[in-house]
Amino acid sequence: MTAIVKSFGVKPLVPAMLPLMFGKSTLNNPAKREIISYWKQKLLALKKTIVGPVSGVTKRRDVTSELVNIKCPTLMIVGDEDRTTPLSCAENIAAHIVNVELKIIPQCGHSSALEKPDAVSDLMKQFYTKLDCA
Repeated sequence: MTAIVKSFGVKPLVPAMLPLMFGKSTLNNPAKREIISYWKQKLLALKKTIVGPVSGVTKRRDVTSELVNIKCPTLMIVGDEDRTTPLSCAENIAAHIVNVELKIIPQCGHSSALEKPDAVSDLMKQFYTKLDCA
């Protein structure tokens, strides 16, 4: 992907990037066409310099062993259609955090706050209410 972006820009990869960002349900929902179009345009506007920041994510070291150091209550939200951080990966991450609540949003991909903002907000409100922080 890096070589493609360096040579041709982001445009050839946008069709492959959208399913990594959004779940199948969102991509196939006519009511979500506007948000998909908006983010498609955002992706198309990216410059070749995006390679550096993306490499920072894709080449970062594994910090799973450090997750045991998280001691505060933690809310982890994952979409059941997330291809970037699939449920199995999210469950592995959650297994290393002592005080974690893993919540799964149905018919949602990696961009849960964009795809299902009300569901994300509701889960956050419930979590913070239990902490008496609301």
